[in-house]
Amino acid sequence: MAKAAVACDLAILNGTHGATAQILLAGKPSLHFPLFLEQGLLGENVARLGAGLVAAPDREDFHARLDQLIRSPGYAAAARQFAQRYAFLDPFRQVQRVTARLAALVE
Repeated sequence: MAKAAVACDLAILNGTHGATAQILLAGKPSLHFPLFLEQGLLGENVARLGAGLVAAPDREDFHARLDQLIRSPGYAAAARQFAQRYAFLDPFRQVQRVTARLAALVE
């Protein structure tokens, strides 16, 4: 997913957390088709950031939303801004830190 995120111009996602995070951290805008409530909530947050749009699975606005995402440079700019803001994040290191903290709590 990381390679695809770097190589793409935009992403079309269901809105799972991992994929959405990788796309945002790569500075790419996204179009979300949520299947479940939490995916919809995450998609709405991406839309609030200005880094993407949400299209409900039961609506037929895919082409209009995709066209809007492609033609409006603001979405890509907002996604790049997000990526710059969190450029210091290292997902692998983050997992190590959380795992170590959980282990310490259990001991």
